[in-house]
Amino acid sequence: MIVDLKLGREDGLEIVNMANKKDIKTKFIALTSSSRKDDFLRAQQAGVDGYMLKEAFAEDILYAFRVVARGKKFFDPEMLQCAREAEDELKDLTPREKDVLSELSRGLSNIQIAERLYISENTVKKHISSIFSKLGLSHRLEAAVFVNNTINIGH
Repeated sequence: MIVDLKLGREDGLEIVNMANKKDIKTKFIALTSSSRKDDFLRAQQAGVDGYMLKEAFAEDILYAFRVVARGKKFFDPEMLQCAREAEDELKDLTPREKDVLSELSRGLSNIQIAERLYISENTVKKHISSIFSKLGLSHRLEAAVFVNNTINIGH
């Protein structure tokens, strides 16, 4: 099934989500004009099998259909580059900073993070300061948005 992300007032990914909830076995390709990283990430989280920009050459779109029909995933190379850049931003974080960032993105307080990770609240504060510095962030909400727009926070 080909879906667009923008269907007037509707979100095309809702179709994908509904099909997944009902366990309908369908392959989905998002064919869209949106090259926004957050739209691409949302599409991946919804479980689309392909993501192509409408501005792509017709041959590339047909190739994507053939790849998906064979059971593989196909994502527009431009969007994959965007996703890699987001992952590269995390490479400077230590594994423990990634743990703290993950908990921070869930809206936990410093005390709650300390308890979950078995470290002191002061250590949490130091990690948060380091994370903000490395990622160019200034507050907790920015950190949560950053994590939600990044494909994989795993180590």
